[in-house]
Amino acid sequence: MPEGEYTIEVTAKDGSVSSRSRVQRQGPTGRIVPAYLEHRAGILDAFTPSRTAEPAGDVERISRRTLDGVGGPDAYYVCRLAEGGTLREFDTQRLVWWDNVYLDAVRSGEPTTGLNRGEVTPPVSLEPGKSYGYFVEITDGNVQGDATICVFQPHQFFTVPA
Repeated sequence: MPEGEYTIEVTAKDGSVSSRSRVQRQGPTGRIVPAYLEHRAGILDAFTPSRTAEPAGDVERISRRTLDGVGGPDAYYVCRLAEGGTLREFDTQRLVWWDNVYLDAVRSGEPTTGLNRGEVTPPVSLEPGKSYGYFVEITDGNVQGDATICVFQPHQFFTVPA
């Protein structure tokens, strides 16, 4: 989207009108997208666990390479984890856990929540023999109204050993 202010207006059935505006900035897109595209293969190869890096035991951490780790810009990272071994089985509406940096940043007041976060430790037990999937979103902000770019990386899948 070109840089500028955008407004959406919704007219309800009762005739009332609500609107909301936001500013789209190109700076973050110009920094994050080229760095991601340049290092995409190495970033995707570094996801652990994944089908190419199946876990040998309990899954305690989910890790990945961050843009700042490959010489790119600072960014925020959001991870969503669900049951399922394929995209078809992955249900974003039925997450096992997610690293909600947006809510955590508001609650804690900590402006760096999720910044350059290369790994997470889900506070849930993953069932042996069951398949799970996750995806990691790269964004330029940890406050939803401030984020102007989100890179949704490909889903990663793994099976917890029985």
